[in-house]
Amino acid sequence: MKKILKLERMKNLISTCFIFILLVTTSSTYAQKDSISLQREARKLVREGNVLYNQNKYTDASIAYKKALEKNSSYKKATYNLGNSLYQEKKIIKRQFHNIILL
Repeated sequence: MKKILKLERMKNLISTCFIFILLVTTSSTYAQKDSISLQREARKLVREGNVLYNQNKYTDASIAYKKALEKNSSYKKATYNLGNSLYQEKKIIKRQFHNIILL
C-alpha cells in the first residue's frame, strides 16, 4: 500500500514538473517571437528613414529613426542614422540663419 502511494506521488510530481517546464518554454518562445517582430518593424522604419534622408527630408527621417528606436532601443544603425539626420537638420538651420543675417 505504501509503495502504491509513493508511486502515485512520484507520478503527480513528474506530471507537475512536466507541465511547469512546458509552460516556461512556451512563454519564452512567445517572447522571442515578439522580439523578432519588433526588430523587423525597426528595420522597416530605418529603411523608410533612409529613403526620406536621401530625399533631404531630414526631419521626417529623424522621426522614422526615433520610431525605430522605440521598437528596438539597441538598434545601432537607427541611432547612427538619427545622429546624421539631426546633424543635417542643424546644418540647414544654420544656413538659413546665416542667409537671414546676410539679407
